[in-house]
Amino acid sequence: MLVIIGCGQSKRSGTHEAASLYTSGYFRLKLAYARTIAKDDSILILSGKYGFVRLDDRISSYDQHISKVGAVSDASLRKQVTSLKISEQDVVILGGSDYVERVRRLWSGCQTPLNGGLPQQMKWLKAQIERNAHP
Repeated sequence: MLVIIGCGQSKRSGTHEAASLYTSGYFRLKLAYARTIAKDDSILILSGKYGFVRLDDRISSYDQHISKVGAVSDASLRKQVTSLKISEQDVVILGGSDYVERVRRLWSGCQTPLNGGLPQQMKWLKAQIERNAHP
């Protein structure tokens, strides 16, 4: 299984490992949940600028939403899927509708467990993290 996390708008300045670049509570919850269902080498972040990045990839701070002009193209994402050899895996996407839409173009059958607005998604993530921590 591959877990893809939508990036976040709030970031540290400078260059950091992708897992520590994004600072929002929502992103931190998505990452914490992802780590309860997959190992770090099976988790990718979908960045509006860089496309798919591994948690330990060092990237620089940026301001580029996935749905805005200048975002990584579908063609670039397809090339990354091929180069990362991930096209045949089951995929879970943790992110808002813009991220889900982009991932569904590559994996139409991807799992999308987050529903509702941000408060509902964060509540669900917290509950899942707690449940998975104490099975």
